[in-house]
Amino acid sequence: MYFTLLEVLDLGENKFSGNIPEWIGEIKLIALRLHKNNFTGRIPHSLCKSFRLQILDLAHNNLRGSIPHCFGWHDEELGY
Repeated sequence: MYFTLLEVLDLGENKFSGNIPEWIGEIKLIALRLHKNNFTGRIPHSLCKSFRLQILDLAHNNLRGSIPHCFGWHDEELGY
């Protein structure tokens, strides 16, 4: 992976759509901000590999499904 020095990725308030890519969890980020886009689908389980991740902002998207258990949530559903 070419993003070895990247620690913060802020792509919030854009018009990105589609699924959040699985490879995003391969980047060892401290902060990932994807708020206010139009992402759909589920939170990628690959984010569980991001053991350094301290900030995860996925607010104001169209995500569905369960929050992965690695985030400490149990039986919480996304979407309305």
